[in-house]
This record gives sequence, structure tokens and C-alpha cells, in this order.
Amino acid sequence: MAAAGTDLYYVPESLKREFSTHELAEFLDQFKAFDTSGDGGIDVNELSTMMASMNVHMERTELQQLIAAVDDNNSGQIEFTEFMMSNLRRGKANKLGRFMQLAKQAFEIRREYTATVAAPIPGCVIVPFPKDMRQWHVHIAGPETSPYAGGRFTFHFEFGHEYPYEAPSVRLLTRVYHVNFIVLVDGSASAECLTQLWNPDWRSRDLIERIQALLLAPDPSLMEPMYNSAEARLELQGLRYAGTTVRSFGLDCLHLFHTDYKTYCKHARETTAKHAMRA
Repeated sequence: MAAAGTDLYYVPESLKREFSTHELAEFLDQFKAFDTSGDGGIDVNELSTMMASMNVHMERTELQQLIAAVDDNNSGQIEFTEFMMSNLRRGKANKLGRFMQLAKQAFEIRREYTATVAAPIPGCVIVPFPKDMRQWHVHIAGPETSPYAGGRFTFHFEFGHEYPYEAPSVRLLTRVYHVNFIVLVDGSASAECLTQLWNPDWRSRDLIERIQALLLAPDPSLMEPMYNSAEARLELQGLRYAGTTVRSFGLDCLHLFHTDYKTYCKHARETTAKHAMRA
């Protein structure tokens, strides 16, 4: 148990000086997310549950070793003071320290999700995976004034370990006719242009709002460098707008957007009606 009687989350003054008030508050929130029993300590079962939620699976003996690396009073669990010390240590606590970094990131992702629950994004529903907060299904309604009106488009978000310094992986699971989403063989679509746009200051809400903006107003300029190189390769092979490969199908879509926007919109509406509207 914690060293200060009834204060389960006691931190000595000497350790408080190492962190700002804001950092202490963030670490306490993170610790409480681990400490599901509320007894002031993280035991092997709680550590295992938290790791599993981040899709990290370890043997029980290895988890016990991680706890032992920072368990100064041999209580069999990590108390808040020990948790704080693990964020200062190097060497023997490296593996646990790395996990704590990942846990902090997962906590931030969870906080982004809860922020969208408190202040919903209009036309959007987010459903995290039950056992992996790093993966979301993001359901976005087609804007009413666009060819995608009435459709529901499901995106798969996967947050990597370098998020937010690297963009999450984004894939559109609903078939779509859109210059900014490259349709793959299985009918899903990649969103490479969003990765190129990514700014480390962005968060998931910014990304979702950017997707909504593209559904309302496609931006072919984001794709032209990619398609220009693909077009050049097709021409070397004696092909042009053949629609026989992922890239050439995208070229067809881009070409139609520029040369016959009315027909482009017709294809977009038909694809939306067929694949994005519930029966």
C-alpha cells in the first residue's frame, strides 16, 4: 500500500520536484486507468489486462518480472510512487518504461475518443475495438449536398506506436467512387493522401473533419503527383485509362472528374446507393 496512510497515491516532496503539476496530474490519471481495483497498486492481473487492451501479450512470469524491476518494497504490485520513479529510471526498467510510454499514448487515444463522446462530431460515429483502443471504426455520413448524400462510409483507423508524430493508418471499408480514395481489389480504399497531409499537431478529430471536407469537396490536387507517375508508367506500356489496375482505375476517376464532372457525380451517386446505403 502507499506510504502515507490513507493516501493511496502519495508522492514524496523529493519526487514531486521532478515533475510539473500538470505532469503529476496526467500520471495520476494514467495510473488510475491501470489500477482498476482502486487499491493504490497495479498488480499482475491489472497490468496484463491493460497490455491486452493495447494488443500486447506477455507471459505472466514476464509481467511479474516487469513489476519486480520497480517494486522497491516487494509488495508484489506497483504503487504510485514506484510508478513515478519508473518514469525517471533507465537501465533495468527500460522495458517497463517503454510500455509505460505506450500506455500513456493509449491513454491519450482513449481521451481523444471520450472527447468526441462529450462533444460529438456531427455526422460521425466512432466505435473503438472492444479489446484494442488503438483501432477504431469511424462511420461518417455522406454530406447532404454531395454525391455521397445518404451514404454511410466506414473507415478503419489504426494508431501506430509513433502516433501522433506519424499519421494513423486509415482505410475506407465502404466501396466509393472518389478521386481521393484509391479503390483496392477487395473493394476497400486506401487514403494515402491523408498520410501526406498529416501534421503532428493534428489529432483524430482533425483527421475526421478533413475526411468530411473531402467527401464534400474532393481535392484532385492531392492525388495528381501520385497519378502523374502512374500515368507515365501506363503510357510506357501502351495503356491509358484502362481501368485494369488500382492505379489506372484511379486515373479513370481523376480524368472523369476533370473532363466530365456531371458523369463523375453520377458514378459517385450510383456507387453510394449500391454500397453505402442500408437496405
